[in-house]
Formats: sequence, C-alpha cells, structure tokens
Amino acid sequence: MNIYCGIDFGTTNTVVSICGRDGKLVDSFSISTTIFIPEENHGISKVFIGSEAVKQYEEDRPGRYIHSIKRSLSDMHFKHTVINRIRVTLEELMVLFLTELKKIIFDRWAFTPENIVLGRPVRFSTDEEKDQLAKKRLKRGFELAGFKGITILEEPVAASLCFENSLTEEDRKFLIIDLGGGTSDFTLVSYEPSKSGIDKYIINEVDGIDIGGDNFDEDVMLDIMSPQLGSKATYESYGNRLPMPIHIYRDICKWNKIRWYDKKIIAQEFSDYMYNSTASEGVKKLKTVLEYKLSQKILEKIRLGKHRLNGPPVEIRFNEHNLNLVSELTGDEFSRIISKKTEMIISTMEAAIGGSYHEVDKVILTGGTSRVKQIHNRVSELFNAEKVLGDEDFYNSISKGLALYGFYNNIRIV
Repeated sequence: MNIYCGIDFGTTNTVVSICGRDGKLVDSFSISTTIFIPEENHGISKVFIGSEAVKQYEEDRPGRYIHSIKRSLSDMHFKHTVINRIRVTLEELMVLFLTELKKIIFDRWAFTPENIVLGRPVRFSTDEEKDQLAKKRLKRGFELAGFKGITILEEPVAASLCFENSLTEEDRKFLIIDLGGGTSDFTLVSYEPSKSGIDKYIINEVDGIDIGGDNFDEDVMLDIMSPQLGSKATYESYGNRLPMPIHIYRDICKWNKIRWYDKKIIAQEFSDYMYNSTASEGVKKLKTVLEYKLSQKILEKIRLGKHRLNGPPVEIRFNEHNLNLVSELTGDEFSRIISKKTEMIISTMEAAIGGSYHEVDKVILTGGTSRVKQIHNRVSELFNAEKVLGDEDFYNSISKGLALYGFYNNIRIV
C-alpha cells in the first residue's frame, strides 16, 4: 500500500499520522500516553488508554494509572513494577499501550501498519549510558508490540519537514525548537529551495536536554503544594528533631512515578511522622495523597493552571478526600520556580546554534510546552521577535514529518 505512517510516541501525547502516494497528509490523531489497568486478583485482562484511562482514574476505579512512560525509559533503576501480582517491565508497559493503540488505528483506517517511522528525542538523557538504554527500550517496546520495520528518526528533524510553507526564498537557515513534556530538542537546519524532497533540508546541528513541561509541573507542586503536606515540618525521633524525608515529597511530585508505597509501609512510617510532627495536619494530608494515589491528579490541576497563566493569578485547588489544598500561582512566581530549568533549556539551545543568533533566519517553536508564555518570551528576547514563528499545530507536526520522511524514503506500511 502506498501509505506511509509516522508515530510520535510522546511523553504526554502519542500522535499517529499517515500520508499517501503524493506525500500529502491523509489523516492524523492524538491520544494521551496514559494507561489504566483495573485491579484484579491476578493478571491483566483489560487495559484502558488515553481519555478512557483518565476517565477510569478520575472515577476512582481501583487500579493502576500510569502517565509519562517515556520519561522512565532512561531510568536504569526501573526493572519492573508489580500489577495485579504480575511483574511488568517497562517494555511490557509499552506493549500494553501500543496493543490498544493498534486497535484504534485499525478501527480508524482499517489497517495496521507493520512498517513505521518512529520519532525519538535528540537525547533522552545527558547521561550517555541512560540515553542508550532509553533508545534500546523504545525500539524493543515497539518490536514486542508487533511492529516489524521500525525506522527511527530524531523528532525535531521530522518537525523540520513540516514548515516549508513558513519559509521564504531568503530563509536559508532555521532553528526548530521542539519543547515536549519530557525533553527539549533543537535542530539547526539549512534550507535549499532549489532542491527537491528531503534533499531541501540539510541538518547542521542537533542538541537536546531531558527537561520539559512535566518538570515545570513537578517543580510547581514541590514549591507551592508540598508545604501544605508538611514538607517544611520536623518530627521527633529518639529525642532528635529531624526534617521530614524529602524523598517522599520528590516522589509524589513525579508524573512518571510508577512504583507506589505499600499501605503497610505507609502506616508504619507515618506513626512517628504524624504524632511527633510540627505540622501533623499537613502530614496527615501527605498520608492521604500516598494512600489514595492522588499525586497525578494534583499534577493535572497544576498542568491546566500553568496553561492559563496569561494574565491574572491562577487559583489551583484540589479537594478530593477533604484535602483542601489551595494555592495561588502568579506569572512571576511561575517564572521564579521554572527559572533554573528554563536557563538550562536556553543554554542547550545556544550550544546548538553556536551562540550565533544573527545567523538564524527563522525560529519555529513546536511542542506542547512551547505554549508556556515564559519560554516563548525568552526565545523572543534572544532572537528578533519577527523571526519567531509559533507552530499552530503544537502536537501533530512531528508525526506529520515522520510520515513525510516515510514517503520520501518509500517506507510503506506493508
């Protein structure tokens, strides 16, 4: 079949696109990269993904809700998790998601692609060993899910194939800034309009860092929500005053936290924390967050609030199980919280262009995190604002570029 398929397996969303024999986009759809596995005595007989997974989780159905699988690919310490008394590896979690994704693809297009172009970040991690592990796991997960021919392409390189209509004859060098949930990638591209197809694009430099929008959400939760859960408190143990264990707060502020605390362990540890703490009510709330696995719901409230930060302060409120967590987030406060990671992103961008801002004719911002006002403004400060273009389709550009790459290289679905 003269159909070409690109899959952008993203931290927050997974996007699938197909193009036809003329290289034009035929269709594209997006689904959140989330899994919900209902609680059973043994085994995994039913799996929900995307909005259905979120619905099951929000309705408090007993089970496991897993978000941001992609960010865990570089975690060398993650060997497996236990779900319904079964050990499940990270690759097997991917298979659970991808098996359901293939069903959606078939229901939508009446075929299941065997050969695909699969996107990956420039870097999963700045640690080379972790980066290689993530790349291996990514490909292995798709192989186990039944995809036979897998061509892997760096995501911002794919994105560069989608923006020809945004360029003029004078635009010979442009920078793609792809800001996702788990990574930020940069590609410096030279454009030769006299050539055809993929030969128009010459990749000069690629760089990336394992920081994205998920990190911003997590930092906000740690900064403004965790004090309400007793993070600044101390407790008495054998006559000594000790700070509350920071690792607990860091754990609950992670989107991709897959391992959970056993309820017996929670009960044992919190006997001292609650009754000998300087913030016993806050620590009780922390215990509730752990017992009912509420941290990802709180993070979702923060994520939604983050995208409303274009003017007045945003109130972030979470009151399930009578937690009554309320915080006001201003644009200035958000800028302060994310400032360190923002500068790390900008430094990586500067390395990609060699610090030569004047040599870049156009800057194209894509990916969900490019909607964050503080990031957009920072990029506009460094380049002439007229050079900076916002991608109108934040989520689909990479998958479209992947499918187009398949067309240029004749990687048909079967």
